[in-house]
Amino acid sequence: MVLSTASATIYAFLIFNYWRNNGDEALIIKGLLGLFLAYFAFFNWWPQYLLILAAFLTLDYANNKKYFYAVLGLAFLLELVYFEFATNQSFFFIYNYVDWMNKASIALINFKSNIALEVVLGPLLRSLYAVLSLIYALKILFTRFFLIEKAVE
Repeated sequence: MVLSTASATIYAFLIFNYWRNNGDEALIIKGLLGLFLAYFAFFNWWPQYLLILAAFLTLDYANNKKYFYAVLGLAFLLELVYFEFATNQSFFFIYNYVDWMNKASIALINFKSNIALEVVLGPLLRSLYAVLSLIYALKILFTRFFLIEKAVE
């Protein structure tokens, strides 16, 4: 938790001190997206974080499609490994009305019951998510840094 708070604080400090305000509202979205990415990269993951990231990533979708799919896909897979999303009666908390939903919930229960997958795949996905989030956050940050340097020269 200390590492996530420190990374978010440093990121916010750099944005506040080194980004130029030119009246562009998209900078607020990009700044918050970068801040959340830096914060969630090291924070203990909870399912609600996917909703926060999805909202800001969707607003930034036009500029960075490859990061959108990569970050959202890794976050979703991370949730599948660490959290329960199926019971015998439901699939992603929706009652099994049709046969394919019943088969899918059984497959997800079997996937989740394999402890080796959670032990091996969980940390691997978490590390990949942290690296990708930091790369994307630094890309957002340094895009504005270079614009400031060009404006000063």
